[in-house]
Amino acid sequence: MLSPRSEPPSGVPEGSTWFGGPMPWFSITLRFMGDTLDPDEVTKVLKHSPTTSYRKGDDMLRPDGTFIRAARSGRWSLKFTPESLPFEDCCDAVEHSLALFTEDVEAWRSVTTLHSADFFIGLGLDTKNRGIEISPRLMLLLGERGVKIGFDVYSQIAEAAPTVP
Repeated sequence: MLSPRSEPPSGVPEGSTWFGGPMPWFSITLRFMGDTLDPDEVTKVLKHSPTTSYRKGDDMLRPDGTFIRAARSGRWSLKFTPESLPFEDCCDAVEHSLALFTEDVEAWRSVTTLHSADFFIGLGLDTKNRGIEISPRLMLLLGERGVKIGFDVYSQIAEAAPTVP
């Protein structure tokens, strides 16, 4: 269920600080990594294409096409933007994103038993206190698929949103 973004109450004195509530900014990337990872196989099993993928030894290039280095490991990743998952809560967005892939838990396990898998979540703070809550349902969905979830928290995102892998 989509929730509208929370806004501070109107009419508060200038300089007031709003505490609590959901993280105002997040970025989500589902990542699979491993030395023997074949991105085409992951795409076939999950039934979804990545935004970035390469095999161990492939050339890694900058957006302008210049060489960075050879990939030290294989990778398949799909980055979601706040606009592509317009949820107020990042954990709701993660749960929703899982619906874009196969529901076959054994298919997921066939990939996650061979390769590292995680949801990498970048969170941005705009005040001193924000929070997240991981539901038992989301923990179950991730656990039965063998997928970890990790969080990086960035402060002062209003100045510049971080680049999240």
